[in-house]
Amino acid sequence: NFSIVVKAIEEGRVMFENIRKIILYLMSDAFSEIIIVVGSISFGLPLPILAVQILWINLISDGFPGLALTIDPKRADIMKEKPRSSRERLVNTWMMSLIGLISIITGLTCLAVFLLTFKITGDLVIARSMVFITLGLDSLIYVFSVRTLMVPFWRSNLFENKWLIVAVLAGLVLQILPF
Repeated sequence: NFSIVVKAIEEGRVMFENIRKIILYLMSDAFSEIIIVVGSISFGLPLPILAVQILWINLISDGFPGLALTIDPKRADIMKEKPRSSRERLVNTWMMSLIGLISIITGLTCLAVFLLTFKITGDLVIARSMVFITLGLDSLIYVFSVRTLMVPFWRSNLFENKWLIVAVLAGLVLQILPF
């Protein structure tokens, strides 16, 4: 039946797009953390974030939103797009550029938060806590931008993926929990 083929193509496009969202979300977070650590080592600073804090963000705070992106609803216009080339890569140049840009902005912002907090308080624990909070909250907010790659997130229906809302709220609670 031809309608089954059309539905299969539609589901394939939705799955491909959702996989791209997850990759973009998780890779941006991972490279931000790398920039924070490498930047601090390069400038001879104490580590702004500890390994256990990175693991907490990656596994606990980001885990639920990452899972919720796997079931993100399909866009209404997904079948209006032209077919992708069979040679198109899962992570294309546009995505690599976006991952790099987001990672650099987030990493440098977290380094600035660390330096400013450490300079004001002189307390390494408080400065690390500020970076932990900044990085965690950044990724919980950023996930909404990842959902709508071609449209600003404030123009989209933020409540379309109910599981994402639950996941972000759970991530927020789990981000605050260590304090």
